[in-house]
Amino acid sequence: MIERFSPDGDDQPNLSRLVQHAAQLHGVSPRQIVDAVEGKTAASPKEARRGRRAGTVAAVLVMGGLVVAVVIGTIRFLNGPVVAAGGTGKLTPPPSMAPATPATGKLAGLYVTLSYPGAFDTVRRLQSVSVDLEQYMISSKANYRHTIAVEVLPLPSGSLTDDSDYRYRTIHPELYRATSEKIGGDEVVTYGKLDETERTVFWVHGGKLLTVAITTTDGADSVEAFMAVVKPSIRWNS
Repeated sequence: MIERFSPDGDDQPNLSRLVQHAAQLHGVSPRQIVDAVEGKTAASPKEARRGRRAGTVAAVLVMGGLVVAVVIGTIRFLNGPVVAAGGTGKLTPPPSMAPATPATGKLAGLYVTLSYPGAFDTVRRLQSVSVDLEQYMISSKANYRHTIAVEVLPLPSGSLTDDSDYRYRTIHPELYRATSEKIGGDEVVTYGKLDETERTVFWVHGGKLLTVAITTTDGADSVEAFMAVVKPSIRWNS
């Protein structure tokens, strides 16, 4: 049995300080601490009910806080950045986008070598039934509407006027427009059709004539852009 004492008395100063400390710690009066030690009820029924309600509210608030934290954490996980393996926290780079087709292809013929745009993917050597030295047709499996015809003919005179295809274009200025230039000492003439469906190069070299004709019926094509790839790449093998 604990001896009765006054919480504010001087007869037991050490015990009094302990009671005061316990009261401050639990938020109650010193008298309630003393009554609790002696086995007395520290609170009235009304206060007990109030305490139980406060405990219930606190429990509900704690559970609600946990639910909110779980929901927020789930949303952040689903919407968060992709993290690389190993937990470095760095964003995973997107896969590199490789081009669907190569930029250019290459024709290595007997007399000439040239590059052609990647929109063309099929090269066939044609069997000549005339005096052609070599003849090729470059086309596309995906688009039959554009082609590149390559032909090498003997031209002993070295004069373009001796070629029938060239003469045809010279007499039809309403259909074709010509530009000429010197490349490596050779005469090179390019004819473009006014409706932008054809562009043809005539190149005389060492008694031979190279003709490269690009044609299309596809309105999305640019024969000028195609020729810009082909003509600068042309090389005579001899």
